[in-house]
Amino acid sequence: MSKEFVEGTAIKITTILSSAIVSASIKITNPNNAIVVDGEAMTKLADRTYYYVYQTALGGVEGNYEVAVTALSSEGSSVKLKRFCLTGQRLDG
Repeated sequence: MSKEFVEGTAIKITTILSSAIVSASIKITNPNNAIVVDGEAMTKLADRTYYYVYQTALGGVEGNYEVAVTALSSEGSSVKLKRFCLTGQRLDG
């Protein structure tokens, strides 16, 4: 299940990894399969916990986005997948 966010908001994407790593990077793909973030470094919050803040655009592509977090360790690399849904602004009245 993906979390839902309204376009124009900043989304803090946090991942907790099972083992210590050297670095983590993130790739975000929109519903049209266009890459909107590619290989950006994630910020270390604590041991095994990394985050990245993605600023969504007003009028951005609505739908399910795929997030791939790549973790690099001394044993190699691994990828963890997440999803979020971006919806349009809803105005009352």
